[in-house]
Amino acid sequence: MNHLRTEMEVQNLLPDQLEVLRRLEMVIEAQGKYLQKIIEEQHKLEALNHDEIEASESAPPPDSSSSPHSSEETWSLDDGLSDDQKHNIIRQ
Repeated sequence: MNHLRTEMEVQNLLPDQLEVLRRLEMVIEAQGKYLQKIIEEQHKLEALNHDEIEASESAPPPDSSSSPHSSEETWSLDDGLSDDQKHNIIRQ
């Protein structure tokens, strides 16, 4: 009789265990889809970065006359330096 009761208890637990397994499977599938999406986004970013690097390597060098760091620096009015001091700094 004791054996029969144990068997019935096990039979009652099986549907609950199956439901837990189904939910776990759904969570695992959702995580797999999420990870796949992250991997795809990473590949897209890597491809964009690769294209940008190639484009910058094949681009002509920038025009030195339009560079913000040309031979004459821009000074603000508040820098407290005289014109001679500014020119001495530029020459260094």
